[in-house]
Amino acid sequence: MTLTFDKSTGTGMKQYPVFIPIGFRDAQEAELRKLAYPYAKGKYYHIKTTDIEQVIALIVDVIMKTVVASGQSSASGKPTLVHAPVPTLPGVTVGDPDDDWI
Repeated sequence: MTLTFDKSTGTGMKQYPVFIPIGFRDAQEAELRKLAYPYAKGKYYHIKTTDIEQVIALIVDVIMKTVVASGQSSASGKPTLVHAPVPTLPGVTVGDPDDDWI
């Protein structure tokens, strides 16, 4: 079974994973946009730095804030994915994925 869902045929895993890539240094944002999945829920993060401490800080910040915000959404009775607010670290870009290419 595939981890993706093909809307046209109805095959695959309907409860697909949300993939949020985090790139750094010279990672190409066009590639990060392609990796972010699915179109309606995915995001990508990119930080232009060679400082590994800043990269780790971004990763921890995004994961921590996303998990907490998503967990808090369960109080409404309809839990959902809530993305972290845009990080305040310098040089960070947050973007949406390309159109639903899968």
